[in-house]
Amino acid sequence: MKAMLIYNPTAGQIWQQFQPEMVKNYLQEQGWQVDVEPTQKISGGTDLARKAAQLKYDVVIAAGGDGTINEVAQGLVHTPVRLGFLPVGTTNVLAREFKIPLNYEEALAYLPQAESRLIDLGKLNQRHFLLMAGVGYDAEILMRVNKQFKNVAGKLAVFTSGVENLFHHTPFVLKMRFEDAQGKRHKLNRRVMQIFVSNASTYATDFKIAEQAVMDDGLLELHIFKSKRFRDTLYSLLSLLLRRHKEWVDFEHFSIRKLQIFARKPAPIQIDGDLVGYTPATIEIVPKALYILAPRQEDKAETP
Repeated sequence: MKAMLIYNPTAGQIWQQFQPEMVKNYLQEQGWQVDVEPTQKISGGTDLARKAAQLKYDVVIAAGGDGTINEVAQGLVHTPVRLGFLPVGTTNVLAREFKIPLNYEEALAYLPQAESRLIDLGKLNQRHFLLMAGVGYDAEILMRVNKQFKNVAGKLAVFTSGVENLFHHTPFVLKMRFEDAQGKRHKLNRRVMQIFVSNASTYATDFKIAEQAVMDDGLLELHIFKSKRFRDTLYSLLSLLLRRHKEWVDFEHFSIRKLQIFARKPAPIQIDGDLVGYTPATIEIVPKALYILAPRQEDKAETP
């Protein structure tokens, strides 16, 4: 097995440093041939992954947060190269989705026994995503988070930014045009605090906002959290934290294939935990777009 290990030297917290040589040595003991490449610039992971595909590597392993894994995946779309991943970031949502241990040293064990799966990707304008796109409140959090604090405190920095943003956020009107699972077209105008477009069921840490989401069903799940005032936004956040959003707040859900979104004032957008721009935007499903290495169903370990 010929593999390229791509890792982000700045991922995770400063007190938990990734050791690429340890990963390389472990996999070589399993009979793999491993080349190690650090990302050295923005989009460096994408360039390295494309290089690996051109050189006909069997596997590319992305070690970092969900943003790093997303970056690497961009270079492997519609190629036969399989994407493996090791959680070295702050929230590690993809690892949680597949119930991979959140300590990368423990997660290593899944790779030699992994099975190949062909999954769908979402696509926002020209960029693909594995997990989700968020428009509104969660993207605002990422805009406000202190990156130096995040390098030390991890999820606490994101939570702090979320509380701070509660007093800055203003609900906004989105115009949405979408095609549902049956191909029927819809038009909606909604005043919202947030929408999610999910390819995976897991969000942030272990929240299951889109329980219907399956990564190989040819659909995305659209969740609209409506809000008219501060109280609605506060209730929405509390309901998410307590996993009661289906009961407590005014929201809508649709299974979709394609979505166009417009806002009078451009609203920020994140995909897989990284800011990528502002509305307007087009989001669509790209079926059977990426091979990944996933734990065998019978071997999945419980996430700590």
